[in-house]
Amino acid sequence: MLLAQEPEKQDTIKLKDGFGSPDQVDNALKQNREPKQSVFDLGFLQGYFDWKESLEKRTGFSYNIDYTGAYLWGSES
Repeated sequence: MLLAQEPEKQDTIKLKDGFGSPDQVDNALKQNREPKQSVFDLGFLQGYFDWKESLEKRTGFSYNIDYTGAYLWGSES
């Protein structure tokens, strides 16, 4: 048995490049593809980036990893 569902209208609407916030997924993916300068030599990660690019070319699947670090400190005063 094979079931299929037509895409909803909202699934077919294409957004213009740069539309939305800088944190929007499309914008974050585009920004993360751009090479960046680093204080440290991160050449050992090139294999990972090559694999990630080939995954996207083969499957159309792309992803980002994001993090936020916070340090809180308090005193008695």
